[in-house]
Amino acid sequence: MKKKFLLISTILIISILLVLPLFACEKEVEPEVKIIPYKFVDGSTVFIEMGEYPQTIAEDVTVADIKTNGTYDESTGYYTYNENKYKIITASPDAGISEPTFSNGESVVAGTEYAFKVETIIWKIINKQLKEDDYLLYANKILDSTHYQEEENYGASTTQVVNYYLYDENHQLQIEKEVYANNYEYSTLRNTLTSFYNIAFSEDNKTAIKKITVDNTSEKASPVHGEDYFPRHQNDTEDYVFALSKFEATYSRYGFTEEDKARRFREVTDYAIARGVFYIQNSSGLKSGWIWTRTSGTYSNMVYYLNTLGEIKDRKIINEDALGIVPAVRVEPLK
Repeated sequence: MKKKFLLISTILIISILLVLPLFACEKEVEPEVKIIPYKFVDGSTVFIEMGEYPQTIAEDVTVADIKTNGTYDESTGYYTYNENKYKIITASPDAGISEPTFSNGESVVAGTEYAFKVETIIWKIINKQLKEDDYLLYANKILDSTHYQEEENYGASTTQVVNYYLYDENHQLQIEKEVYANNYEYSTLRNTLTSFYNIAFSEDNKTAIKKITVDNTSEKASPVHGEDYFPRHQNDTEDYVFALSKFEATYSRYGFTEEDKARRFREVTDYAIARGVFYIQNSSGLKSGWIWTRTSGTYSNMVYYLNTLGEIKDRKIINEDALGIVPAVRVEPLK
């Protein structure tokens, strides 16, 4: 009897030992791969890498090679060639620049096709010292250009009050609704930034970018009394990417002090030069360009912008010039 009991016990123990690894295999779960949507630059706690966009003129490769041997992606407008991405455009540099050049010293010839390498975008955290719940990122370069509003979209009123309004879908002036031509909500600038968001960021990047309520009220754009804005009230917008307001672009706690205007201007990329951004080149070779803000100016056809010296000025949007785009986003901090 004892021998029989010992035999049964032995069989049970062996069976359990054989079955346990099977349960362990079933319960074993592959470790979750955490995708980091952005990273700090070389150990920096201020500069971040996130997204990609055409920036530098392509060298050691021709437009013909890229078009002939590359793969074209209609969703982004990029060619992939030799494991690099390129954007090909026809250059239209600003006519006010006497001899525009790229970063390699090559002259920019209007009407000529050029290829630009798609590269990682560098952003600066401008609210770092405020210890807010998220990071406010401001691109470290002028990445593209646009008109604030396309000229065919607006016109002057025929009333005694000379203001500029947007047209409706029937090409009638929106006077009754008072949708002014410098309204950021309906601007070409805002539409361009939305397109930028869809092209520049991967789906992983987008998980970190917050959709925020953007304050477009002009009277909040600057704390200085006596300044005139028209109109003072505009609707807030819900955006992932936005242009800085006049207030944000001059806020000392973001590092944009009045004494150090150079902190406000941004260097222009080769791609943005070809796209028509006006720039000047200083003695050290840095090329700084004009940048849009989203804040309405003193009249219904005017908006504030940053000039090449980092000064805030207002200018008419009825102008052939396309100004630079420096996008801003808010992201969740890395834990």
